[in-house]
Amino acid sequence: MTAGSFNLVEMIREYLPDSFTEKMASLLGESHDKTQSAVNAAVPGILSGLDNAASTPDGARRLTDAVNGADHNLLSDLGGLLGKTPSSESSSGMMQSILGTAGLSELTGNIGRISGLSGKGVMGLLGYLVPIVLGVLKNIKGTRGLDSAGLRNLLSSQRSNFAAAMPEGTPASEPASYVRGPRDVSYGTTGPSARPAETYTGRREPVRTGSSLWIWPILILLGLIGFMWFSSSRSTTHAGGETSRVTDQTARPGMGTSSLEMLRAKYQSVIDEARAQGVQLQSISVDRQNGRLAIRGTAPSLEAANKVWDQIKRVNPNMDDITANFQVR
Repeated sequence: MTAGSFNLVEMIREYLPDSFTEKMASLLGESHDKTQSAVNAAVPGILSGLDNAASTPDGARRLTDAVNGADHNLLSDLGGLLGKTPSSESSSGMMQSILGTAGLSELTGNIGRISGLSGKGVMGLLGYLVPIVLGVLKNIKGTRGLDSAGLRNLLSSQRSNFAAAMPEGTPASEPASYVRGPRDVSYGTTGPSARPAETYTGRREPVRTGSSLWIWPILILLGLIGFMWFSSSRSTTHAGGETSRVTDQTARPGMGTSSLEMLRAKYQSVIDEARAQGVQLQSISVDRQNGRLAIRGTAPSLEAANKVWDQIKRVNPNMDDITANFQVR
């Protein structure tokens, strides 16, 4: 196989024939279609997460340790893997050590949203897939004689393949450095990525004086008018001790407070479940771009966030009018 034709996603999928997926679905107690959809999202999702983590020296070290500790012999006996109950806790713990709590939650949330699997089903699926992915990487690492940097470069060279293999509807993400501590866990959409600090170099044009100075009072006046209009167009609704901000009242005809209240009523059980799980809700609003109910908050654990996510899917399996964004601490 030439370097140009090498596709890591397809190589891993060769170990996952339909019969393997059918057996996994049976063991997980899920339908074949949901399980296949989850596999399609999970393989490039796992690889993309590993690539993101390996972009820092510490993340690359953790990835290398996990790959070195993998059992690549299981690739020749996948029936044996299916013959025993997978250790989802072991696999999730390994992925959490590489991706971080938020990175693992983002991965499981995306797989669940795309496939419709429950949080428990997603974790069980990872119990089967993570050892296979790490086993394949161990084989490649040994065959090519890769060190930690070589493994990182291998993953980064496959980014276009990861992106191409992502199912439609998977939030797009760019490689980012692993960051310790809390970060946003997104379900449904991803937030804006932080822009790096910009440095301006080169020659600066001298400040022009004279007749051009008359334009500044006009620009300042226009800026004040724009700021006053923007401030007056925003409304704030307080409910249940949480601040609910309607972020868009003009993007679509008829969208406004009534839209927020209708969506809040529809997803009241989700809000109640979030409170029951100890999630601190920060805002409940209507997204200005797509008219969906947008819920933001801080979850005490990954398990709590997944239980809220399961309730969202019980209310609306299509999840076409809601997004949720939790920060796990």
